[in-house]
Amino acid sequence: MAAKNSGFTLIKLMAVTAIFGILLSVAFPVVRNYNIKAQTTEGVLLLSELRPE
Repeated sequence: MAAKNSGFTLIKLMAVTAIFGILLSVAFPVVRNYNIKAQTTEGVLLLSELRPE
């Protein structure tokens, strides 16, 4: 009886890894900028509390 070859080939795994890397390289700066904007907003709010009215 012949063995059934099931599974992923090396080419398929490399393609998925490349696609994942491209998506990650696009998403990382977006998330980083979101965090920077959130920290800036928080800093402005904290400083506005210190300002005398």
